[in-house]
Amino acid sequence: MEHLLQELTPWVQQYGLIVVYLGMIAEGSTMILISGVLCALGMLPFWPTVAVAILGGVSSDQLWYWAGASFGERVLSWFPSYRERAERMLALVDRKAPILATGAHFIYSGAVLFPLVLGLRRYDYGRFLLFDMAGTTLWGVVGVGAGALIGRGAQALFGRIDRIEHIVLILLVVFLTLWAFARWKRKLLQGHRSGEDGGPSL
Repeated sequence: MEHLLQELTPWVQQYGLIVVYLGMIAEGSTMILISGVLCALGMLPFWPTVAVAILGGVSSDQLWYWAGASFGERVLSWFPSYRERAERMLALVDRKAPILATGAHFIYSGAVLFPLVLGLRRYDYGRFLLFDMAGTTLWGVVGVGAGALIGRGAQALFGRIDRIEHIVLILLVVFLTLWAFARWKRKLLQGHRSGEDGGPSL
């Protein structure tokens, strides 16, 4: 296993930033923490990883914005789980568009939903790009930094991480933490919607 880690490290150092970029487009919340962990383990450089994470996040947001702007409400039929929330949010765009553009990555499912809704509403693209870059930059620094803290915390507990199973364990903890958080947020949103639909009982 130790030999496997020695073989894996040069591969991560050579191709890791490409994987980070693609991972940020596919699933940013998971990838940003994993990339931070790999920075703490010395497998990726911190600031280049932050820069690539920001680039990947912004690229993903542009894709969703232009999907909404190009295909209109037809795009909601492709993602029925987002339809109800998207329809509710359309009314908020005029008043809260800067918040939606800036905070997309800080709210569960916002990285897809917020740019999509702003595109559907044809919100000014220059403003969207400006606010999105500001929010994604902050998110990139905080997210990679949080992952690095997780990695350093693991090193403080286990000592020097030099075995592949240690890395697998750390990544498993990251996945389980994100899964538990997503599950909690989903239940919270479902409970909120149930309360709105049911109303007060007499």
